[in-house]
Amino acid sequence: MDHLPKLQQLKVLNEVIQCGSINGAAKKMNLSQPSLTYSLKMLEQTLGVTLLVRSNDGIQLTDAGKSFSAYSHLILEELKQAVNEAKQISSKSESQVSFGLSPIIAITILESIITDFKKKHPTPKISIKEGQLSSLLPALRDGRLDFAIGSLDENVPSCEFVTEHLFEAPFGIVARKGHPLANCKTLKQLKDAKWLLPETQMGYYNTLKKQFSNILPTGDQMPIFADSIVCIMNMVQNGDYLSVLSLARLNKNEYQNKYCVLPIEEALPVGNYSLVRLRKRPLSLAAQAMIDEIKWHASSYDWQINFDYPRNSALTN
Repeated sequence: MDHLPKLQQLKVLNEVIQCGSINGAAKKMNLSQPSLTYSLKMLEQTLGVTLLVRSNDGIQLTDAGKSFSAYSHLILEELKQAVNEAKQISSKSESQVSFGLSPIIAITILESIITDFKKKHPTPKISIKEGQLSSLLPALRDGRLDFAIGSLDENVPSCEFVTEHLFEAPFGIVARKGHPLANCKTLKQLKDAKWLLPETQMGYYNTLKKQFSNILPTGDQMPIFADSIVCIMNMVQNGDYLSVLSLARLNKNEYQNKYCVLPIEEALPVGNYSLVRLRKRPLSLAAQAMIDEIKWHASSYDWQINFDYPRNSALTN
């Protein structure tokens, strides 16, 4: 059987990558620079490949180094999780759960989820990252997140991730109250509108761009894309932009007097929201308990908001 790398060698590689230099990693790990260099050399000798090279810009990973470092980081994260899980079971020590979510969860059921979870599990440390699913997948891959919730499309690799359907939510074209186009009834009438849309590489908005390809302007009037919902809401309210947002967001009292949903006859797709986790990574007890709370609240919440808006077209995986 071939020799496997030592755990300390993986730690050294991980620190060198994070610090961007051998000298920085040596200081952080309280080790000498020659000992780190030797450890990296032995790791490369064990693997039979070159992992990194020095340049004027610092440490640069080779293609083999990029591939191996991703796996080594995941191994260290999973080992840390295994240690925490063992301690939790044996001594009830503090555990933790980290997950990512779409903004629609944050404005609807998140507070209830956390409240109920903390009543049953008061000790785990909870870390939450908000964002579109495309921005959360890298953190899932390297172990920074236990799972994520977002809208899906065919771009989520099923061989790498496990997905569980949670709910469907309707969307609408949104404008400020009193917008000149507020009474438009067809997408064709919006051809000259100013658009501001959430930026993502997969999921609901990625698919929506295909449906809107014939009406979105080009050139100087081409749409603006932003990854901040706060930015989008402000621009829609103050800059006469149109956007496409979940109707659950518009159901909040603070928004109902500021925004309106255009009565477009063409039905927009609904958002298909799912829970996504890495197939090869087992869930901790805390993560599974959090998922159970999320599933219950997602199934209990009324996502079909009462707006006079056609919403019978489903966006499937």
